[in-house]
Amino acid sequence: MAASHSIDHMAVMSHIKGEHLNFAITGGSVGLVKGLSELGTRWQSILINIWPLLLIVLGVLLMRYTE
Repeated sequence: MAASHSIDHMAVMSHIKGEHLNFAITGGSVGLVKGLSELGTRWQSILINIWPLLLIVLGVLLMRYTE
């Protein structure tokens, strides 16, 4: 029997959907914060330090990915 036809198929798909949502939110945040860090605002020094941390978080999420 194929894995896509298992009894808990909906639970598996829900799990995968949740992980992909986390990737999308974190990846979008990386892009947004990186873009804002290049603007000359008073928050620039903080944003410059935050976006690499978000990139590390994304890497950890990707390493922990399961199906």
